[in-house]
Amino acid sequence: MFTISLCQASYKSGSQSIKVRDLWISLAKFSFRVEHCLGFEENDESILKAYKINKRTNLGTTLDNKTKFITTPNLSTPSGTRNWNAAATISTGKFILLIADDLIPEFGWDNSIEEFINEKKITNGIFKFTDNRCQTKKHAKNDILIPRHPGMLRETYTKLGYVFDPLFNSVGPDLDLLIYGLTNGSLYDLRKIKFHHSIGRILNSNLDLNCGCFSNLSNIKTESTLSQKRMHSENTEDIIKLIINKWGRLNFYLAKLACNAKFSNFLIKSVKLNKKNISTVLIFSCIIKFLLYKLIKNYSLKFKSTFQSRF
Repeated sequence: MFTISLCQASYKSGSQSIKVRDLWISLAKFSFRVEHCLGFEENDESILKAYKINKRTNLGTTLDNKTKFITTPNLSTPSGTRNWNAAATISTGKFILLIADDLIPEFGWDNSIEEFINEKKITNGIFKFTDNRCQTKKHAKNDILIPRHPGMLRETYTKLGYVFDPLFNSVGPDLDLLIYGLTNGSLYDLRKIKFHHSIGRILNSNLDLNCGCFSNLSNIKTESTLSQKRMHSENTEDIIKLIINKWGRLNFYLAKLACNAKFSNFLIKSVKLNKKNISTVLIFSCIIKFLLYKLIKNYSLKFKSTFQSRF
């Protein structure tokens, strides 16, 4: 039986965390195959109160029997990576999916994942879904390959020992996972499945989607939540150094190409992310970028020269 573990990282989100959990489960076609695993900081009063968890309990199941939970230490660094990794340690599903307090699926998301895996006969891999911010982009065309809220088969999780490398506190673990998937030929494109990703609270007072896809953008709250602010507080230059030290400069540039919408689509459609073709694709892509740069530069100089000669 195909089972799925929803691994949710929460931070001071209170009852919204529960509302998001309930929507994920209610929108699953086979909800009885879905388990919810929650990771949060041990002193997070809003989560403790919302789920009615005793402050001294670090591991267990909530009173409504809908959530397995585990706490993490209260540290000064962002807790997202720690909470997702902790939630994964108590998961049992064949498929692990990372979700957050600002992410909602569409109906039948679980069945769509299962059908894709069965059709392709995949036993090991990382899965990229569409999770563009709904306020900024309503369509999935330009969604890049970086797996911000990835799915992962149990075999891959066992091999890695984590869902996100604990080297990264907040920004960077998804880029690290992208490079791993590209260099191992184990990244699968499931962008036909869309998750609604909000800025701020994703549900309105009626518990309806408030992400931007179905509402007037001027009425949408676009302030970052405490969790979002905390997750994006890290120095980008430090993250780049970590990535280069771990994977080398060549793979870092490969990841940068995959973070460009047009090149990411080229990687998917032209070579199917085949490990054997990665080096060729990287070299070919760099040549194209160089030629485009030269072409634009020459055109700009020519235009400038023509403009000056006329005036």
